[in-house]
Amino acid sequence: MNFVSCVSWVKKGAAKSLPDKIKLNDDELKEIVQEATSNLDDEDDESGEENEVVNSSNNSANPTSDEFNFGDYDGESFQSNALSLGGLAVFETPRGEPEVRIVDEADSDEEDFEIKPEDNLIICGHVEDDQSTMDVYVYNEDEGYLYVHHDIILPTMPLCYEWLNHEPGDGSVTNLIAVGTMSPVIEVWDLDIVDSLEPSFRLGKKASKKKKIEGVGHKKSVLCMAWNKHLSHILASGSADKSIILWDLDNATPSTKYSYFGAEVQSIQWHPKQPHGLLTGSCDKTVRLFDCRTDSIFNEWNLPGEVEKVVWNHFEEYNFLASSDSGHVFYYDVRNKEPVWSLEAHSKEVTGLSLSCSCPGLLVTGSMDGKMAVWDMLTGEPEKIDEKDMGVGAIVALSTSPDSPFVVCVGGDKKDNNFTVWQMENSEAVRSRFSNRGLISLSEESMEAEEATEDMQNMDLARPGPSVEKKKKKKANK
Repeated sequence: MNFVSCVSWVKKGAAKSLPDKIKLNDDELKEIVQEATSNLDDEDDESGEENEVVNSSNNSANPTSDEFNFGDYDGESFQSNALSLGGLAVFETPRGEPEVRIVDEADSDEEDFEIKPEDNLIICGHVEDDQSTMDVYVYNEDEGYLYVHHDIILPTMPLCYEWLNHEPGDGSVTNLIAVGTMSPVIEVWDLDIVDSLEPSFRLGKKASKKKKIEGVGHKKSVLCMAWNKHLSHILASGSADKSIILWDLDNATPSTKYSYFGAEVQSIQWHPKQPHGLLTGSCDKTVRLFDCRTDSIFNEWNLPGEVEKVVWNHFEEYNFLASSDSGHVFYYDVRNKEPVWSLEAHSKEVTGLSLSCSCPGLLVTGSMDGKMAVWDMLTGEPEKIDEKDMGVGAIVALSTSPDSPFVVCVGGDKKDNNFTVWQMENSEAVRSRFSNRGLISLSEESMEAEEATEDMQNMDLARPGPSVEKKKKKKANK
């Protein structure tokens, strides 16, 4: 067994140029080993036992109250043995030529340790046999290099990542990664610290009957997470326990719990402009939209299959995409029950669904069939521009760069090649279709939309959305 289970990007300039290195003395190492041993004992003790979600004290009476003041949001600005990896990197250069670089660690450690302002980090969940690691890659699009900067051993298989730049307590900018695993406890690691053996903090606590400890947070594994960029102290998590929890990062406590689901929650995402809109996808074949200022579901949509991914269209504030295990992708307007369009994108589960950060209409899908497809959504119903076998086996994880409109990373289950980064402009079909399309800065677009956008609570679900009408006019003019 050797595969990549999840991936996440870190924006350029977010990481420290020279990360801190941790050196522990013998006593500190002994303490960590003892704590790890104790945690393993607790896991054995908890077999078959369910934990109970404990809400924060200021919200225990009403766990779905507007504790985060969504209604008062005024639009403030966004704010074992170590596994040795690296040494060999295969990368496709901007010219489309495969390049293999063998790194001499003795000569280049110091140079490779520095992270440049033009570098992205890619956080990769790597599972090999019974060992799980978080591999921190450094990627530079212009200079054409990709290598593992450092890795962190995890206690169990990582299932999802979510990057945060909110320092608990003072809210200052930082470089953290939340890790959801087979455990119900979320670990938050500081990416600016190398050789750390412990996360910065944890969200949740396992119950222990033996130690008479009451559980806090989720009961089962954490499958998805979403950080609220508008209200940066809020992290949402979805779980195999059929619930979503909103966490207060400043207090590291669960505040609000939603338990409207009939099966596991596999995908969640906050609305890019409305801080209270949370989109969710579940294995009960339903997409639900929550208004987190209230105790109600704003709307829901039934799909003919388990929901794999949900994604807001950050260029169209009323619209979202959802993929299913049947290989289909659906496009909805939140004011209508029926989809704007649907398409059979792949022959197997659509496990990857991502929109370009700044190129309108550029949609990327990835599937367990091993193929990645590039679509143009601006033509009405999507038009397939290119399809590529990524050579990583079944695609388990896929994500487009937050800085570069035509860069995507892909993780799969092929033992000898389970991770790659592809520059889509190397495809002649993609280049000819999108190279002349005007790019949109999401930060500028978001600020403009905040002044003009209609409040989600007052949306008229009976009226066809403007984006639907626009597409009908385009078809009529052809």
